[in-house]
Amino acid sequence: DVTLAELNSAVVEAFARVLHEVPDSKLLLLNHGFETSGNLTRLLGLFGNFGLAHRVDTVARSNIATLFASADVALLPFPSSRPETAVEALAAGVPVVCLSGATPVGRQTASLLGHLGYGDDAVAATVDDYVSKAVGWMGNDAGRAAFKDSPRDKVKSAVAGLWSAQSESLAGAIETAWAKACEESSS
Repeated sequence: DVTLAELNSAVVEAFARVLHEVPDSKLLLLNHGFETSGNLTRLLGLFGNFGLAHRVDTVARSNIATLFASADVALLPFPSSRPETAVEALAAGVPVVCLSGATPVGRQTASLLGHLGYGDDAVAATVDDYVSKAVGWMGNDAGRAAFKDSPRDKVKSAVAGLWSAQSESLAGAIETAWAKACEESSS
């Protein structure tokens, strides 16, 4: 699930490297307005520079289930991937690959995947590592088949645990702030 704005030169190059390393693969994108002539021309140009425009296809925005049902691996854009896309892919049983960024926005998905126990297989430290993880997943039919059902329960329990931990953390922060305010007002 990548928008045209997220298809920066580094992302396109990484996606192209994956496509070149897995010759029979296709890049399937959720259609974020790619059908307009200007956007389509730009999209085809981005991948045409790598000789890969014929291996890029889109799926209607209303059908994200089809996108992930047809995917072997979900490649998330960088420097800022969207955690909700990772969760949707995992819920569909599709492995995810993301690049851990240098900014908080760039690390959100990496943090989520690490919390779920997928950090080693899903979170890349460099673009080379990103390509390697993606190619590894795409070449591992047995690994993808075994992965298919594992995330559903993990995501459900982790999200519940995450909300619980965040609630406790927020409650603690409020109590600390209240105590400090009371202490300052009594001085």
